[in-house]
Amino acid sequence: MADGIEPQEGAAGTGGRPTIAFMAGVTLSDLTITQRGFVLAMRKVEEGVTAATTRAQVKEMIAETFPPESLFDPELNAIPTLYRDLRAWLQAHGVVIGIHPKRRILHHLDEYLYDNEEDKQMAHDMARMVLDKQRRMRQADPVPVGEAKFNPEITQIQTRNELALLRFNAFVKQGMSEMNALKELHKVITKNAPLLPLEYRTDLQKRDFIRHALVGVPWAEPVINRCASVGA
Repeated sequence: MADGIEPQEGAAGTGGRPTIAFMAGVTLSDLTITQRGFVLAMRKVEEGVTAATTRAQVKEMIAETFPPESLFDPELNAIPTLYRDLRAWLQAHGVVIGIHPKRRILHHLDEYLYDNEEDKQMAHDMARMVLDKQRRMRQADPVPVGEAKFNPEITQIQTRNELALLRFNAFVKQGMSEMNALKELHKVITKNAPLLPLEYRTDLQKRDFIRHALVGVPWAEPVINRCASVGA
C-alpha cells in the first residue's frame, strides 16, 4: 500500500465526487502565468478523474503532472491557500495527506505525494527552500496582523470549500481514535469559521459541515444530534 493511500479502490469513496472546481473562487486573470498554469492543469486533471479512478491513480496523476520543481515553485507559494486547497482536493479523492497541525503543508506534500526516492528528496529540498525564503521575507518585511496581503473574498470561498471537503475518516487514518478524530474535526471547523462568509458562520452551518464530514460513518446520526444539542 503506497504512503498516503487508503486501501479501498474507488477514488470517489462513499461521499461521491466533489463538484466544485479546484480553486473555483480564484480570478484567473489576477494570477501570474505560472499560477494560472497550475490551476488550469489541476482542473485538467479533475476532468480525467472518473468514478473508476483509484486513489493510487489519483496520486500518480498529480505526481506526474506536477514534478517537484513545478509543485514547489515559489510563485505558487505566493497564493496563501493554494497548498491547503491541493491537500483538501487530494483528501476528497481519498489521498490522505498528513494533517498534523504542527507540520507545514509543503512537508506533508513532499513526504506523501512522491513514491520515487529521487523525486521525494528533491521535493523535500525544494519545499525547505520555499519555506526558508518565506521565513526570510517575513523577517525582512513583517506583515502586521490583520493586514495580510490576500483577497478576503477568495479566502472565504476557499475556506468554505475546504471545510466542505473535510472527512472524518481522514483524521482516523492518521492514527486518531474516533473520539479524538471527532474532537479534531470540530476544532478545525470552529477555528476556521471566522474566515467563512458571514452566512456560513452560524451554528447550523457548522453542524452541516460536521454532517458532511461524517458521511458513511454508521454512528454519525446520534453524534450529529448530540452536536446539535450543545450548539456545535
